Amino acid sequence: MNKSLLKINNKAFSLIEVLLYLSLVVIVIGGVMTFSQEIFDISGKAKIINDVDYESNYALNKLANYIKESKAINSPIFSQADNTISLQDTNNKTIFIKLINNQIKISFDGINYIPLTSNKIIINDLKFTNLGMPNTNGLIKINFIANNKTENTREIYNFVNNYQIYATPRI
Repeated sequence: MNKSLLKINNKAFSLIEVLLYLSLVVIVIGGVMTFSQEIFDISGKAKIINDVDYESNYALNKLANYIKESKAINSPIFSQADNTISLQDTNNKTIFIKLINNQIKISFDGINYIPLTSNKIIINDLKFTNLGMPNTNGLIKINFIANNKTENTREIYNFVNNYQIYATPRI
């Protein structure tokens, strides 16, 4: 009989080799998935920090500009602190700024309030402190605590930060 006909072809993988290669592929895919999840978490944290910082700094700058452009500070009076500020603008109209439902809101008529911050962040402990002396324009310290809103989403990070700025009327 011809030996070339009886020779077995050994070019295929054995079962052990296939299982070994499959386990290596599973380990590599698992590592890639874990790394991807970490990158996703870091990206989510960075977005939360950026959102809270951006909105808080926007609100601080807006508040400081309203104070700088005002003619007088009605309240809080000298050496006092309050969660509401009352300003008199150059047209002798009163502007009110206060915290309502965890949002900083402003009113130009004392009735209708417009939000300066969105509902994406939560503002707590808004305080206006008049550090000025009598017979001066006043120096207002504005500070509050801001954090991201997490009630109806699966947030991976809770960011809380204290923000403050100082402003004085220019007139």
